[in-house]
Amino acid sequence: MFDSQPFYQHLWEFFWLHEFGKESCNTTFRSEALYTVLHERKQYDVLITEQFNTDCVLGIAHALKAPIVGLSSSALMPWYYHRFGIPAETSYIPTEMMGHSEEMSFLERISNWFNFHLLNFLYG
Repeated sequence: MFDSQPFYQHLWEFFWLHEFGKESCNTTFRSEALYTVLHERKQYDVLITEQFNTDCVLGIAHALKAPIVGLSSSALMPWYYHRFGIPAETSYIPTEMMGHSEEMSFLERISNWFNFHLLNFLYG
């Protein structure tokens, strides 16, 4: 199944994840639990969040003046590297969703670099 994926499959996945991220942000921001947390004015030592497909929870950490600990259950999405100061070595580290291994051909390295920057552009 994975070998027969069309070359643009990762772009479809990106747009699906992006829409899912917007939905989860809207659900979070409309929740009564978040309203209560923001209006209680309690001090929080740290916020723990999943770093996957959206950054909306980071705004909540900012509003609460709390540091964050970001966890990821998958490889980091391309848009997180720059935000966390992690070097993006696309010449030998495959971009999430591309399906390459560390042993990429020259053309795979070029497509990996291109897609890393394309997904950053589309997300930003």
